Amino acid sequence: MKFEFNKDKTKLILKESTSHEYKQLKLYLTRFVHNYRFMQRFKLKVWDGRIDNFHNGSINFGLWQQVYNCCKEYNFKFEAPKDQFPFDSKIKLEDVENFCKDFFKNHKTKEGVPFMPYEHQIEAAFKVLKYKFGLTEVATSGGKSLQIFLVISYIMRFIKPTTKTLIIVPNISLVRQFTNDLESYNFGFNNENKDIFDFRIEEIMSDAPRRTKDGIEPNIYIGTYQSLVKRNQKWMSQFDVVITDEAHVANAVSLIDILSKTFGTAQYRFGVSGTFPNEDSSEILTIESLMGPKLMRVGAKELMDKGLISNLKIKAIILNHDNLDFAQTIYSIKKNGGGQRAYQLEKEYIQKSLKRKIFIRDLVCKFKQNSLILFHNVEYGTELFNYLRDNVIGVDFYYIDGSTKVDKREVIRQQMEDGSGNVKVVLASFGTTSTGVNIKNINNIVFADSFKSAIKILQSIGRGLRLRKDKMKLHVFDLVDVLHPKYKNTLLNHFLIREKDMYKKQEYPYDIIKINL
Repeated sequence: MKFEFNKDKTKLILKESTSHEYKQLKLYLTRFVHNYRFMQRFKLKVWDGRIDNFHNGSINFGLWQQVYNCCKEYNFKFEAPKDQFPFDSKIKLEDVENFCKDFFKNHKTKEGVPFMPYEHQIEAAFKVLKYKFGLTEVATSGGKSLQIFLVISYIMRFIKPTTKTLIIVPNISLVRQFTNDLESYNFGFNNENKDIFDFRIEEIMSDAPRRTKDGIEPNIYIGTYQSLVKRNQKWMSQFDVVITDEAHVANAVSLIDILSKTFGTAQYRFGVSGTFPNEDSSEILTIESLMGPKLMRVGAKELMDKGLISNLKIKAIILNHDNLDFAQTIYSIKKNGGGQRAYQLEKEYIQKSLKRKIFIRDLVCKFKQNSLILFHNVEYGTELFNYLRDNVIGVDFYYIDGSTKVDKREVIRQQMEDGSGNVKVVLASFGTTSTGVNIKNINNIVFADSFKSAIKILQSIGRGLRLRKDKMKLHVFDLVDVLHPKYKNTLLNHFLIREKDMYKKQEYPYDIIKINL
């Protein structure tokens, strides 16, 4: 198969192939979307549930590795003008290592300990600088923000001092966090090195933009999806470097729109995340088509083995409700095509269960360190928060959901980091804490609600993996509800998916404990 680039090198164009090669490549780049059967367009029969990434011989450049893999798998010849690939073949890993040794030579932590990027952070930055377009998967707490700092600062120092960078983040909390992180890495703590970068940051959020240096044009913009989607293509074309944090959600309509506006102008476009969708999914093709192939992966187990994040132990607690009549009713509803209705009834049942609340209460009473309890829907989270606050003595409880203001979340985060006084427990929704919450002082996480999404679960676990000198291990309590041992209900099936696709795949150690309520 013979390919060439379009004029701005944003697409690979298939110029020569056999009919068989053409069809096979199209099949390879066309995949069903996750849960497509439940989507309205599929139900209305106006869409077959698949996304085709191969249109009339044209393929987004970001999928070049997928095209190559297809050719290799089916023994097709892959011909493309290698000299036209927008890679930087001159840069070497040693160059990035030397830059880090020089820039961070006097950096120290708040505690006065010498500070230097880890090997995987330097390698990730090097691969981005070399390939310019791609994804790096580093387990949550593995230091993605430092990797981003290395890329930006290296480009400003050695490639283009006047470069403009856009960092795209999913929520307002991360806007502020990235500003603080970039400035902290630049200035350092107790830093004697005066050779710092002229970072002029503008935060773009739902409210008025906030600049670090008033009256001076910014060179780094940090904004949320919701705010950036309102910007036009002319505005987006000013950026040389476009970075997407939590890039596993890049199949979202707003993010697709934002990144598409940078095609043909951004010289670097890459994404970082702790967890990406499965390699055989339609979602990973969408993400790669926008940013490029996965350049490296550093899993949680590797970071644990190196002592860079906390050790983890998962305790899957099987709660047997022993309600045969209700289990039979749920089974009958599912058997007759009411799967979604059965699932909702299950959730309502377990959320109203007093015995289950008592179990969670007793579990919390055993905690000697700060902890996080995660829920799915606000009504249940509020009810559980009120119950625990009223029935547990000597523990300070906090609550966060989507409506909680950013400033209040920051106050809660600071309270959680405080190791003095009572044990502190925050009840929070999966949506608000699966990305962007940087709390080191969490020793226990409880999944009070069932969640099937691998990415949300793994991101949530990552909230507690950040190192702290007085934290020996993170304990995760995964509450699994069984209506009756005779029947496999949906909530149990969710756990079996978590066990297979998350705990075993990520090599997380776990035990299964059975409890009769």
